[in-house]
Amino acid sequence: MGLYDRDYFHESTQERCYRFRRPRSLVLTIILVNLMIFVLNDLFRIPVNEFLMLRADAFFHPTRWPTFLTYGFAHANFSHIFGNMLVLFFLGMPVEQKYGQREFLLFYLATILFGGVIWELAQLREIFGAAEEAGISALLGASGGICGVVILMALNFPRVSVFLYGIIEMPMWCLGIMYVLLDVVGVLGLQKDANVAFMVHLAGAAFALIYFLTGMNFSSFFNGLSSWTNKRNRPNYSVYRGDDASLSEKEQAEIDRILQKITEEGKESLTWPERRKLKKASRDYQHRNQRKD
Repeated sequence: MGLYDRDYFHESTQERCYRFRRPRSLVLTIILVNLMIFVLNDLFRIPVNEFLMLRADAFFHPTRWPTFLTYGFAHANFSHIFGNMLVLFFLGMPVEQKYGQREFLLFYLATILFGGVIWELAQLREIFGAAEEAGISALLGASGGICGVVILMALNFPRVSVFLYGIIEMPMWCLGIMYVLLDVVGVLGLQKDANVAFMVHLAGAAFALIYFLTGMNFSSFFNGLSSWTNKRNRPNYSVYRGDDASLSEKEQAEIDRILQKITEEGKESLTWPERRKLKKASRDYQHRNQRKD
């Protein structure tokens, strides 16, 4: 008998138990995908970037619409991908733990999409003017999505200490402001670097701010788990809130909170620490009952 067989947890469907396993880090998966594409394009000389990059005329070519996402997985050179993936590795994991794998992925992709759309709108002048002389420009790189992750990290963990270049210690909120200010300087033309899409960086930062302030939840929207939209489509759970002598009040409240979260948002919304706590509580309860038998 486990935690899900007791009064804490009942469901109207036939499925009686969920097995929670420690998920693979999504951040590492994203980094691996980016590295694979970079290796194919730069080491094996397979022109993958030509198919993934976002071109300034993509709005007018439906077959190129997927590139509003794919451009975020292609990079121009080693320093480009190294810088982006290094930041994603150190700052992406805390954000992933905070929001869960699925929500983090949806946020990351939505940030890339938003940055691509904003850049595309800014490039329309090329379609109707300078494009005939200078050629159609293109966008590639995960910088917009990375900038969104940095800002979301700063908003959720503003007082966490980070080390700029591994040397200069500063609070996370300070790094977030630095990111934004540098991109504002770039957009205003005070920082001359034609190869950097400062507008996309700011778009990613703005999207992260909107996401945080509005409390967006893409997982609930796309999976029909929102309590105010799809109550009919999810299992009905009830959480017993009586006292359990085997748990402290704090532990009891935490288990109830996690089970209530499953009720309202589905098990996919649980973070890894929450899954671990629920699994441990089930295992401890099972051991206690075996000793009683």
